[in-house]
Amino acid sequence: MMNKKATEIIIIFASFIMLSPIVVSASPEVMTHIDDGQDVLDEALEMVNRSNIDILQISAIKNGKEVELKLKLVEGGFIQKSTIANFYFYMIYLKTSNDNYDAFYTGLDLSGLSPEDLSGLSPEELEEAGALSFGVQDSQQKYIDVISCTGEGENELSIKFNVYNSNEKLIALSADVYEQSATAEFFDSCELTSLYPAIKSNYDSKVNTPLTFEATLEGGIASDYNWLWVFDDINIILEGQNPSYTFKIPDTYTGKLYVYDGDGSYGEDTFHVNVTGTSSNPDPSPNNEPGFELILVVAAVAIALILFRKKKK
Repeated sequence: MMNKKATEIIIIFASFIMLSPIVVSASPEVMTHIDDGQDVLDEALEMVNRSNIDILQISAIKNGKEVELKLKLVEGGFIQKSTIANFYFYMIYLKTSNDNYDAFYTGLDLSGLSPEDLSGLSPEELEEAGALSFGVQDSQQKYIDVISCTGEGENELSIKFNVYNSNEKLIALSADVYEQSATAEFFDSCELTSLYPAIKSNYDSKVNTPLTFEATLEGGIASDYNWLWVFDDINIILEGQNPSYTFKIPDTYTGKLYVYDGDGSYGEDTFHVNVTGTSSNPDPSPNNEPGFELILVVAAVAIALILFRKKKK
């Protein structure tokens, strides 16, 4: 048997471990969309051979809050500076479970402008704008700080930035590349394929009663896709086509169902849940169970009491 001193050392060490921050290293979340074939179009919507703006692949790599968006072309010369003769515009669109993010790289200084403002500007105005510019906007057209932007002269553009919440899930990814000269326009898109989920728009439930959500998919095999039920104002994300959840606080909840495969197929629908009854959750945070943090605190207090009693003996 261990002596008293050794026992106290082990207990103190266990207490230290329990009170230390717990870091769980999650694997990066990766989404890749490959754009096969030559599909660059001119202004007459005819197929042309323009490999310098032909999208080969787009991808998103999320590690915690940091996201790296990549746009790869068939061949190099990426991020060419716009001139009065040529204007280049590269756009990557990312949808997460929390927001939409638009990353761009262009010859135009977009300070104070949204990507939609580009369509009304002439080549002369673009030239006057000057140097290359890049940025990221959210769904409210608010600019987000960019960590890095690389790839000039190469065939792959990389833009890194932080999303708002480390719990955000990658949902869908698309991109546009555009080139305008004095005599012609060329563009390529890596677009999403639409999915059509069907769900009840309104659910009724009671406090402490499990509610099962139901969804179907029109024209597709449900098991081929990811299903994500995301509530708007509370930190609840349910996975699966028909998940269940038990609410503890009466309220009207809203959210969205996302159906996607990470390779360019995506659809969504909105739902509402009306929960009635008497609240059974004294915690001010809606529908939260006592977390692991509380268990650690209780355990640490118990260990401290054991040590105190041993010292008194």
